[in-house]
Amino acid sequence: MGRLHPFLRRRGYSWLQTFLLQPSPLVDIFLFIAACQTASLPLDGINAPSEHRFKTIPEPGMPGDVDFRILAAQNLSSYDDTTGSFTIDGDKLPRALSQMFQARHGLGNGYISAEVPFMGPFFEVDRNQTHNHGNVTTSWPQKSQRLAFSGLAGFYDCQDDVGGTNYPELNDRVCDSIISGIPYFYAIHVRVAGQTLDATVDEADITNYTTTLSMRDGLRTWKYTWSPKDISVSFDCEYTALADRVRPNVAATQLRVTPRGSNINATIIDKLDGRSAVRSSLVKRGMDNDSGIYVANHANGRPEMKAWIFSRMYISGTNGSSRRELSFPDDNNNMSIGQEWDIDLVDGEPVVFYQVPTAYTDGWNQILSEHTQAWNELMDLRLITSYRDPTTGALPDDHLIEILQADAIASRFFLFQNLLPDDGSGLNDNGVAVGGIASENYGGMVFWDMDTWMHPPTALTNPDYTVGMRNFRLSHFPQALRNAQEDYVQDRYKFSNDSGLYSWTTGAWGNATGTGPVLDYEYHINTDIALEMFQHLAFSGDTVLFKEKYWPAVMGIANSMTTLLQPDGRKWSLSNTTDPDEFTNHVDNGAFTLASIMRLLDLVVSYQEANNIPVNETWRDMADNVNIPKADSGIILEYENMPNNVNIKQADVNLINLLNPKWYDLKTAQLNHAYYIQKESPDGPP
Repeated sequence: MGRLHPFLRRRGYSWLQTFLLQPSPLVDIFLFIAACQTASLPLDGINAPSEHRFKTIPEPGMPGDVDFRILAAQNLSSYDDTTGSFTIDGDKLPRALSQMFQARHGLGNGYISAEVPFMGPFFEVDRNQTHNHGNVTTSWPQKSQRLAFSGLAGFYDCQDDVGGTNYPELNDRVCDSIISGIPYFYAIHVRVAGQTLDATVDEADITNYTTTLSMRDGLRTWKYTWSPKDISVSFDCEYTALADRVRPNVAATQLRVTPRGSNINATIIDKLDGRSAVRSSLVKRGMDNDSGIYVANHANGRPEMKAWIFSRMYISGTNGSSRRELSFPDDNNNMSIGQEWDIDLVDGEPVVFYQVPTAYTDGWNQILSEHTQAWNELMDLRLITSYRDPTTGALPDDHLIEILQADAIASRFFLFQNLLPDDGSGLNDNGVAVGGIASENYGGMVFWDMDTWMHPPTALTNPDYTVGMRNFRLSHFPQALRNAQEDYVQDRYKFSNDSGLYSWTTGAWGNATGTGPVLDYEYHINTDIALEMFQHLAFSGDTVLFKEKYWPAVMGIANSMTTLLQPDGRKWSLSNTTDPDEFTNHVDNGAFTLASIMRLLDLVVSYQEANNIPVNETWRDMADNVNIPKADSGIILEYENMPNNVNIKQADVNLINLLNPKWYDLKTAQLNHAYYIQKESPDGPP
């Protein structure tokens, strides 16, 4: 089987999943076209060099890593613009991409989601491809075994130590809160002659492999022929999986099996796989009397936070009396449960099975029809950036343009499969984690990504899908007020009672934790949230909602930010902060944070003037005179006394463009861009 080179690289601060398309080297030109000049800065100061990544040489007998980079040499996957789908052709892969997180993506509906692997809708655990005894771990903070995660929005735990931390001294104050898993709910397995079709099936037994992600329909399909060892029968298998876009608590899987070569007896298995239910504990599991199984679990440290998972199997051609409960002692987990049936398969005759929750009587066809219609509406081409010829509707014969079009469609799909509309159910108030619901990376916590990157494009086309983002922040505002009144915080700054400080990372509560401090760190999380609320006012024009719900939180943030600013001559300075460039922590006068405070205060003062609210003249002065550092060349420094030999994680000075400040002209933006694009570390995100 040939190599997969995904179009979207799975990386640190991105909710996008790797899948399918390989871009051309023109991307290099696109990214570096502006890097045509170098402006000088003082050469004082030294930054430690970044730890550049090197190719890992596999141990003897190990397969080695598959090249999943965007700029890998071969284009071995395809994008179909007529259907809005990505396809992998197994004949073009050097080997199966099983047990590799880069070949998985989440499949969800904004409330539930699970990662779907290469071989089918099965649970899998990653395997190190270069070191026989090496682990494959998730990202900071927990660095746990990487696996196909199954998630439920807002299902956060309470634990004392999550492993990684920014501020270890905060670990002893309260528990931290990261995402817990639920049992994996997509799996249907077939067992023949003692061999089971699952994520670990021998790739030598799989032929005619194709898999397609249809983003306009919200479906993932797999088609292949499975030929178990030591028997003369093969099986044409076709899986389809979906997380229902209409019913938030429904996911469904269909399996169509056709034997080739002979009649044969097989076993069909419906499994709720507890191995994905990490950081949780069993409440109850069992079988009902109507082809159903169930598992209830609670997030660790929070026995009141329960999830119930039901699965009901619809089968034909089986001996109903053969139904048996399955246990899985090899799972090393007391949460897995399954049920199985014996079935007589007839040569050349397809048999169809599907699995849905027991609470629903709607059949597969109805669920599929309503689900695809809902996704078709969300993925309406009029709502997505188009690079097509307006006359013909076709993409030009240009590989870079194809990449940009695929990116536009994939970005919308992967974002919206983690969002719910404002329907009054209350299910959409959990925010959006960095990696989405089907990812435990970054502990499944909510960062600034939601407010700065996810909110604007969603609000432009589907504002009802952004309500949950803002409701999540509003629900944590009382905690933000309490954060500012903590003794250790008040020892540094005398915040007023109506000042709010949001935590850098947020799980269940928004309290200050080892991963999510509120003091001496990335203060811009606060301005990100306030600017999101002003953004909604601009998009919606709903002045009543803004005044009643959002203005108190905006003012709480403005109060805290103005308390942090200290007079410095005729300027206002900010000490001991961290900007988005996290390679440099605890600096003074971070440019992006100061620019965002300036922008916030501009908007606050303008709103006050427009609504006859008294203006704090000191705030007006702050907005005009924050101490953003500059070099003699005119380049804005990321922070005070930044050296010229800096390596940066991401060019946060360039992010000032997003704030649309009145003082930031095109010439300054071009000068900064040309300089900082040469300073980015290859180990930092783009």
